[in-house]
Amino acid sequence: MHGTNYCAFTPAGTRPMPNDFCLYQTIPASKLQAGTYRVSCLFWSESGLEGMGRLFAGSQVQYFGSPHTYEKNLTEGEQASFASYPVTSADSQSMQELSVEVTVGEGEDLTLGIRSGSLGGDGIQPTGSNRAGKFRVDYFRIERISSADPDHLPSPKSTQPDKRHGGIYNISGQKVAPGHLSRGIYITDGKKFTSK
Repeated sequence: MHGTNYCAFTPAGTRPMPNDFCLYQTIPASKLQAGTYRVSCLFWSESGLEGMGRLFAGSQVQYFGSPHTYEKNLTEGEQASFASYPVTSADSQSMQELSVEVTVGEGEDLTLGIRSGSLGGDGIQPTGSNRAGKFRVDYFRIERISSADPDHLPSPKSTQPDKRHGGIYNISGQKVAPGHLSRGIYITDGKKFTSK
């Protein structure tokens, strides 16, 4: 988790998760510059109950598991990618990084968030108290990675952490001691860096 809280949605009783479930935010064009953005979050889906849970930004989506987990429940019009994380039993520490890249044109709004539903990867709609489509999510981020205007490209960032500030976290949101960084991607003060 990033911090001590996360957002969780679980169907209750005998009502399944609706297949058009959407937790979202629309960022108006007045708050964005044209360019390409990376949208990321921490996400978790339980083994056997993946349903249709996915991160989205515009028409770009990323599912938590492998492609075979979602064979017959993909949504037409979405450009799907798959993080291929192994799904696990309930464990609040198992949230993993999902990320998509989306291009925003001049004057375009950007809608991003999580979509879910209970339809299984086999295309069958569960009934009764099945909780397919449940998910946990935390730590949404949006970062502009390129500009539509080549004169306004972001300047390159250091690949080393800034040791003057607070903690360093792995992509699962767990705090890591600065002297114990293995090879990988880390976050400090809301910015990513790589350790080689």
